[in-house]
Amino acid sequence: MRKLGLFEGVDEFGRIEPMLGTAEAGTVHSDTMTPDGAFGPLMWDAPVTEKPVLGSIEQWELFNFTEDAHPVHLHQTQFQVVEKRLIDFKDADENGIPDDTNGDGVITYGTGATDFSRNDIWIGDRVPIAPEQSGRQDTVYVAPGEMLSVAAEFDLPGEFVWHCHILSHEDHEMMRPYQVVESGFIV
Repeated sequence: MRKLGLFEGVDEFGRIEPMLGTAEAGTVHSDTMTPDGAFGPLMWDAPVTEKPVLGSIEQWELFNFTEDAHPVHLHQTQFQVVEKRLIDFKDADENGIPDDTNGDGVITYGTGATDFSRNDIWIGDRVPIAPEQSGRQDTVYVAPGEMLSVAAEFDLPGEFVWHCHILSHEDHEMMRPYQVVESGFIV
């Protein structure tokens, strides 16, 4: 199971900068080129963070922390949508990264009634899966404020990408590499 994020901040010129990254509970990466934490956006050429083992089936939870919908595409594999849920979080400074609302220094998740003094991101009610999202997919629409979970089998070794299929997003860093590795590699 991996938690991955869709983020949307702004660059030094004030332009919207859509990005992908990791969304595990824990500390925020120190910057977008250094995956030294568990959470936050990463640039295209930051080190690879997703390394599924050849022949494995993984569940990827895609958290959309942006104000836009994104059609997310995984190269090399097809996947099955497992579930969709609403998410709630705060981004008071509008930097594209959910706030550490409880001040504990890490991003945390909770389920049930939203209480930002306890957790920073809340996973809420299920959202029905649309008929067109059932069956095998290679691209899936992730709405704002939603977590969409997919299960994929990684049956070809090599380096591949996952990205937003909106061309301007794809061209401006909303694309990340992943590597399917032989068993025995550190993942």
